[in-house]
Amino acid sequence: MAGHRRAVCTTGHLRGIFIGPKRVLEYLVTGLGPVGIATRHGQLLDHQQFEGIVDVGADGRTAHGRWTALIMGGAANGSALWGDATYENSYVKLDGVWHAASFRAPFTMYASYKGGWRDSAVPNTRPDSFAPPPDLPPSTVYLTYPSFYAAPFHYANPVTGRVAPPPNPAAGGTAPMHAADPPDVIIDGKAVYPESITSGGDGTLYLGSLAGTIYRALPGSARAQPWISRSAANGLLTVFGVLADERSHVLWVCSSPAALPGGVAKGHASLMRFDLASGARLAAYPLPAPKAICDDIAIASDGTAYVADIGAGQILRLAPGGASLMVFATDPALAGIDGIAFAADGALYVDNVRTSQLLRVERARDGSFDGLTPLILSQPIEGPDGLRPIADGRFVLTEARSGRIDEVTVSGVRAQVRVLGSGLQSPSSATVVGETVYALEGKIEYLIDPKLRGSSPEPFVVRAIPLR
Repeated sequence: MAGHRRAVCTTGHLRGIFIGPKRVLEYLVTGLGPVGIATRHGQLLDHQQFEGIVDVGADGRTAHGRWTALIMGGAANGSALWGDATYENSYVKLDGVWHAASFRAPFTMYASYKGGWRDSAVPNTRPDSFAPPPDLPPSTVYLTYPSFYAAPFHYANPVTGRVAPPPNPAAGGTAPMHAADPPDVIIDGKAVYPESITSGGDGTLYLGSLAGTIYRALPGSARAQPWISRSAANGLLTVFGVLADERSHVLWVCSSPAALPGGVAKGHASLMRFDLASGARLAAYPLPAPKAICDDIAIASDGTAYVADIGAGQILRLAPGGASLMVFATDPALAGIDGIAFAADGALYVDNVRTSQLLRVERARDGSFDGLTPLILSQPIEGPDGLRPIADGRFVLTEARSGRIDEVTVSGVRAQVRVLGSGLQSPSSATVVGETVYALEGKIEYLIDPKLRGSSPEPFVVRAIPLR
């Protein structure tokens, strides 16, 4: 079927509207095809369409079709997903040839293959944001299972002749909450590639970046502005981790070399302290290993700083008032350590971006390292990155490879994973302000995927996702 010159395509998960054959093709090739998601080895993304009902108009020149789609998605040695969508399409006949005029495909459900739709449904909370950007926002904001949205029928009931009523927002069919939700935050800058985010008690957001600039968004602001710029005086390199500690009025910063385009390639990794009010550097503590990479920080209740060193596969510790970092833990399972965070009960947890594990760090009575306990996850995770505490044994976790933001609830050795949002581009970190999760889209694939070279990753955005 040929493409009409004004073809329109709106696709699942609220992606948005693409207008014209060129934009539709760009979406299919870049977003879902050989330039986009299919670049991953062993990638599967099949949309099998069944039960088609096509009605040709009385003029013989227009038609509408409704189809049910079963989606199978996943990657070799990675996650696997089931999906269900309804296609409502329109067609037009020009010069005796039928052309596609529009495709609309709202999703009904997405769930992991292992967990199933009952236990691991992936809700949509906002429009997907993978490249390329749409021409227009989605025509309808809707909710997937465990809520519902019934795509409007192009035909009346064949028995009663009645036309189906529009979805009722009060019954959960569409998403009326979006207008009241906090807006996303735009990061002012080019080639930002944000790496980490933290927040103060008043809702101020602090962001680290590949080029070494630290950005700040004041409470209620829709834009994050440069706040601390890299200089010879402060010695910043690439900023991989940031953590606001209001008890000591300090912004902790992980400064490390990064052999990526736009990163700071030379220098030695350090943990730094900056004044949370003025942005002045207070101190720097070099990491002991020659190839250290300071990745993230957690602060214990007594003020001790714990540092994830992904370069050496270690956890380091800086005592309150201490002059240097000491090695706290070395273990083969820490090769790939990324996020690090304390629970409310004082237990320390880390994630491993390479093995896709969550681990509890066991400590002896004297506070020394006493081993690692892998957590049993309710569903698989892919490339866990940023890890931040919420409350009561709960954390917010970013999955860099799957594009998901999760709430993780730990009980004993088990961790219940609940997906809060999906469709983000390489999310690297998240923080919680009230009932909102602010998640970074790192978009690191633009630096490492040859097929995306020359494509613009802008804008860089902090996505606001309801914590519910």
